[in-house]
Parts: sequence; C-alpha cells; structure tokens
Amino acid sequence: MLRRAIAQDGRVRRDKDTKTHQQRRIVLDSETVAILREHRTRCEERADVLGIGFSDNAFVFSLEPDGSSHLVPSSVTQRYARMAARLGLDTHLHNLRYYSAPAPTARPAR
Repeated sequence: MLRRAIAQDGRVRRDKDTKTHQQRRIVLDSETVAILREHRTRCEERADVLGIGFSDNAFVFSLEPDGSSHLVPSSVTQRYARMAARLGLDTHLHNLRYYSAPAPTARPAR
C-alpha cells in the first residue's frame, strides 16, 4: 500500500500526499514480493545487530539502518539511467509505471 510520496524541488525534499490524495494499491508478482520480503528481513536483522529498532513505517529503500529516511529521488533516477545505459536500454525510470498500471478501459462506441 502506497500512502505517501517524496517530492523534490531542487535540493529541497519533503513527504507529500499521493497525487490523488488516496492510498494506492499496486499488484506485484510473487517473485517480487519474495525479494522485497527478503530485503525487509535483511534490514530488520541489520537493525537488530546494531541494537536499533526497525519501524513498520520504515522506508523500503534507505541508507539509514533503521529505514528512517528515504533515498534522494534524483539519485535513484540517475542510478537507473546509468544502469539502463550500461545494458544498452533506451528507457527512463518513469516508464516503469506502464508495467504495473492497469490497461486503460476502452470507451464504448457511440
């Protein structure tokens, strides 16, 4: 369930509501769910070794061992662009939305 988004304007970043001001559900395949669960388990184990808590509201991807802060959006975009270039793919991070978005419904003919 997506409950919030990160907005970035230059160097200023802030938590914000989603575009539609509603929680969003996304559908993930079982392999992705398994990978995310493994990632979460590793994060919890690392926090435990360090003697710190790991919140249910922790960011999925964070440089902080307790998941308390998000990654910088522009750095994620840049990393994706470098990876795509290395793989010879002509794509952008924003294009991934088409892989999980439902297909538009056809309008009935008039």
